[in-house]
This record gives sequence, C-alpha cells and structure tokens, in this order.
Amino acid sequence: MAKNLRAKIPKSDTIIVHDVNKDITAKFAKEHEGTEVAHNVREVAEKSVRTEHSLLLFARCYVMN
Repeated sequence: MAKNLRAKIPKSDTIIVHDVNKDITAKFAKEHEGTEVAHNVREVAEKSVRTEHSLLLFARCYVMN
C-alpha cells in the first residue's frame, strides 16, 4: 500500500510509515527515497498533513513540502 502511495505522490513530499513490523518499515525506507519511519502512531499523526489508514493496522501518511 505504501509503495503505491509513494509512487503516486510527488518526489518532493515525504511519506511517513509505521508498522508493528519494524524490519519491513526499515526495508521500505531504504528502498524508497523520501520515506521516514515513525516510532509510533502518535508520531505519524503529529507529523502528518494527511493520514490514511487501512484495516491491516498500517498507517501511511505524507507531509506536503
């Protein structure tokens, strides 16, 4: 899901990801420039301009620069 969002938003925007599986989010951040890993959902909310949630407990957000 985050991969699709990262592909659709401008490269100048930052996507903030959080998941209980820290290895997956770290891997995603390494593979996708402009991605920041949040340590908890509160950090995601505090840094976000727009937030989208899925039923898989994966929050994906991005900050518009």
